[in-house]
Amino acid sequence: MTFNIFLLWSFVLLGRPQDLILAMQPLRPALILTVLSVGSSYFGMKRRQLSAVFQIPETRKYILFFIIMILGIPLAVHRRMAFNYIFLTYFVNILFFLIFIVEVDSIKKLKTVFLVITLCSFFYSVFGIMKGTFYGGRFSIYGGMFDPNDIAYVLVSLFPLCFYFILHREGTLKKILAVISIIASLLVILYSGSRGGLLGLIAVVLFLLLKKSDKIRISHKIIFVMAMILIFFAIRDKINIDRFLTLTSMESDYNVSAETGREQIWKRAFDLTLTNPVTGVGVDCFAMAIGNLRESLGLAPVWQQEHNSYIQVAVETGLIGFIVFIALIMRCFKVFSSLKRLKTTSKEIAEIKSMAGLIQLGFVGHCVAAFFLTQAYSMFFTLFFALSAVLERLKSRDQTPIPTPVQTPVQTPVQTPVQTPNIKKTSLSKRYKQRL
Repeated sequence: MTFNIFLLWSFVLLGRPQDLILAMQPLRPALILTVLSVGSSYFGMKRRQLSAVFQIPETRKYILFFIIMILGIPLAVHRRMAFNYIFLTYFVNILFFLIFIVEVDSIKKLKTVFLVITLCSFFYSVFGIMKGTFYGGRFSIYGGMFDPNDIAYVLVSLFPLCFYFILHREGTLKKILAVISIIASLLVILYSGSRGGLLGLIAVVLFLLLKKSDKIRISHKIIFVMAMILIFFAIRDKINIDRFLTLTSMESDYNVSAETGREQIWKRAFDLTLTNPVTGVGVDCFAMAIGNLRESLGLAPVWQQEHNSYIQVAVETGLIGFIVFIALIMRCFKVFSSLKRLKTTSKEIAEIKSMAGLIQLGFVGHCVAAFFLTQAYSMFFTLFFALSAVLERLKSRDQTPIPTPVQTPVQTPVQTPVQTPNIKKTSLSKRYKQRL
């Protein structure tokens, strides 16, 4: 029951059905399921389980990152804004991370999480196509949570995990669901006109083609590339190709030439980081900080977003927070890479290897797309951090040798030779003479 509540909570946080079914929003499904999931997990877990969670390297780094965020509140540009975001918004990420590790304690449960992620990808892409509209040459899906750039980032992160149900025998229905999710995700990514999403997709494809995998054969790679080519030519009239082609001539792009473009934003972000190197300007306070900076320079005090997740962390949490955040990302890549190289005949370890490869594939696209978006505190970074921790723990558990009973050698009694008395032999003639 507890795990089922967690799955439903995960779908609401990651797939956000409340953005499509507007009648759900007044019911606050995310809040209600957060309380239910936290409560059921807390009362159902043992103290040893919780202490074991805090021994995991990913957990220690992630909690340290959260503590750094909290320590920056007193020196934030706007203390209440930072406080509210950390404890009313981002704290849910921390809870999700911890409960994820507690609840997903077997490969069977991790497969179910993969199914939930596939459903999220299906929900975003299929229902997005059904309910979305083109505006200004770009495709926007339902709800106001994500713009076209954000939805491309989400789908680039999630759709590679859907390959699990194509590569493994988990049932025909799941395989069909995965195929539809992948195709629909590719459609929405191309429709969105997101250049960051396109670069993330290219990174996924290149990583898929160049890296070797036991499960992903050359035939699979050829089929995937051919499918992408067919999809592109089938919908090329609806793709904003001119927008994508601006990647080849960035010097004329407004992000480079305009005073409010990303190049100027990133330069000012660098200045803000050097001005506040230890604690940063405070979580969720970059827009106000850059507005104040622009005003001090005699410019219009426009509040702007970073449009880069890594700059976002550096400016808002300081250089220490940035180092911890990058260390956490590198830790995840190290875990995924090491798990892919495992050599074993165990079925469980083989499944972990396959999962690690697909998660790494999604994480590559995720990190590339995040370079162009303000998504450092998104639930999807937290998802990959938790997946890394769970995979490492499952691998350690499956590779723990089973102690074999010590067999004491059977001691056979030592047979000592029977010593016969030393009787002197005398001849018959001598004995006869003695008688006489």
